Amino acid sequence: MNYLIKGVSYGGSYTLRQPAGYPGLKGIMTWSINWDAYTNHQFSNAHRSYLNGLSTQTTKEVVY
Repeated sequence: MNYLIKGVSYGGSYTLRQPAGYPGLKGIMTWSINWDAYTNHQFSNAHRSYLNGLSTQTTKEVVY
């Protein structure tokens, strides 16, 4: 997530088209939101503090 949002490299070989990252990205998705609900939101709860810590500034929507 830090690489995608902030452009902070994780040491892999993938290269972002925007080296500074995509600060407008504000979420992640598990393979099944219904399964997450079934497991008492285990996935979303584990990532909530990270997502809440992202900048709350309003950004222009970018369509790719």
